[in-house]
Amino acid sequence: MTYKGEWLAVARQEIKRLRKLLKLAPIVVLAVLPLWAQSSGTTYTLNKPFYCDAASMYPVTSLSEFTCRINYPISPAGYYPNFLDASGNKVDLYWWESLPRLYVVTENWTVTNATFQVTNFTTQTVAINWSGTDSTGNPHNGTVKAIWTSRQVCGGRYCWYHPVLEPGSTIDVVQ
Repeated sequence: MTYKGEWLAVARQEIKRLRKLLKLAPIVVLAVLPLWAQSSGTTYTLNKPFYCDAASMYPVTSLSEFTCRINYPISPAGYYPNFLDASGNKVDLYWWESLPRLYVVTENWTVTNATFQVTNFTTQTVAINWSGTDSTGNPHNGTVKAIWTSRQVCGGRYCWYHPVLEPGSTIDVVQ
């Protein structure tokens, strides 16, 4: 057999193998789809602005200036803004970037000292992936996607800039 003939024989075998794999593709997609759907979890959305701790006398520009202590532990409705799901269930966030520390608090469980990674930071958005275990050892993970602004608040003799988490910011929880 010539070199050209050998190459054609190998190419034909590879084409046959790929055709068999393509026939299996719909089965693989159907098998993976339930796993993909399961990972969607619950989305909690902030419905009103939340002012994080005062950062400086100048506009907030750095992630290290964020200290957002939202409702830790969960307080009665209306005391602090909560992130709410479609059924009105609450989840809250305690995020101190300079330590770094992140707590995710629900009415049923709390993850303290979650490990987290900031995946995106701009002058308008911040995204965080987090994971941790609650006090009973159950694992939880998810994402925080926040829309934020730097707002000046004046009182007394000084004016301070605060990072403000804006409505539409979300916490996704996968349990």
